[in-house]
Amino acid sequence: MNNHNFVHLISSYTDEDSRWMKVAINYGLRNVGFTGKNPCVGCVIVKNNELCGFGVTSPGGRPHAEENALKFAGEKSKDAVLYVTLEPCAHYERFIPCMEKIVQASIKRVVIACLDPDKRTNGKAVKYLLKKNISVSLGCEESRAMELIQGFTKRLNFKRPYIKSKIASSLDSKISLSNGISKWITGINARKFIHLYRLRSDGILTGVNTVNEDDPTLNCRIKGLKNIPTCFYFR
Repeated sequence: MNNHNFVHLISSYTDEDSRWMKVAINYGLRNVGFTGKNPCVGCVIVKNNELCGFGVTSPGGRPHAEENALKFAGEKSKDAVLYVTLEPCAHYERFIPCMEKIVQASIKRVVIACLDPDKRTNGKAVKYLLKKNISVSLGCEESRAMELIQGFTKRLNFKRPYIKSKIASSLDSKISLSNGISKWITGINARKFIHLYRLRSDGILTGVNTVNEDDPTLNCRIKGLKNIPTCFYFR
């Protein structure tokens, strides 16, 4: 944020802002792993301390979270506060950018968790909103919000995937008994949690020996949710 010349124009944020931003982050968590190349974003619109609109980036990446939230809130958006986990998009390509839609909706204040690392937007939406006399607060719950876009940021900055490693082993670094019989090492909660990882991942990498010995399904088995990541094997 310090690299931008609008820092002195940024408003501070309050504990109440943090509370609403956490709500936006929770909405964003719903679609992590389902937004294609676009970042997963959560957004809520608040007026008179009441939630009047919410949105998350749609599967495939469009519509964006802000657009969904503004549509939900309708006329209640006028003079409301918009909380969003990532700086609204600012690039004119195929769609009207979210920063412009926010102005059109007469939002009076925007609270942003983190700047968009995409150079097409980075800082531009903040400048645009400030020029339109919309109050902007930046950095509210930033570290939590960054967790929503770990894959997006890794790909954008380093041209490589964001990798999460799941290793189940005993304290002496063993993964099975010496006779080859496989037993559960992880507890039931850990086994349930790994399905959240699978739900939010595009691919799974595992060893060919694991496939031959265990014949794992490597899918997500959370009731009501479905995702079958692409499987990759190494020898």
